[in-house]
Amino acid sequence: MAVVVGSAALALGVVVCFQGLRLLPFILPVVAFLAGAAVGAETVSLLYGIPLLSTVPSMIVAGVVGLIFVALSQPHYQTTIIALAALGGFIFASVWLTANGHAALGLSGGFALGAAAALVAALLPRVLVVSVTAALGAALVVGGVLVLGGWISVDGRGLPTAIQVPRPWVLGWIVISALGVCVQLLTSSLESTTRR
Repeated sequence: MAVVVGSAALALGVVVCFQGLRLLPFILPVVAFLAGAAVGAETVSLLYGIPLLSTVPSMIVAGVVGLIFVALSQPHYQTTIIALAALGGFIFASVWLTANGHAALGLSGGFALGAAAALVAALLPRVLVVSVTAALGAALVVGGVLVLGGWISVDGRGLPTAIQVPRPWVLGWIVISALGVCVQLLTSSLESTTRR
């Protein structure tokens, strides 16, 4: 299982890291569906006090809300990027602050980073998309290598069970992310030049 998970993560990571901007029209509906499904499942969980996706009706609600998000994302491409950036910034900041013992700042910190991410997405959408896809792709590449090397153990379902990441791999992630940004920006500028 580790070979399958590691190889899949490595292959997907290379594609996302170096071709994320070109793949955005295909990635965006998937991300919109996942975001919508998460919102739908969380809403049902909060309203009825049940675990996420623990019942068939909650799964149906999650799927329907996910499809609504996909339908809304297609005609409103730019708005979707801004909304997903805001949602990602909010989730990242609130989870990071809460996990590091600053739960009281979780909500305000989440809103602050979400607003900052939305502003960057509105002003520099191309740069944001390239940076995020390069960073995510690089994380998948490093994760795939770590799984294949035995630093990350996975169970029978492919989920990580033990993680021991050597510090030099963080530097590797930064270097691969930077390479991904450079390649994406260079290829997209070359494409726009040849179209003229």
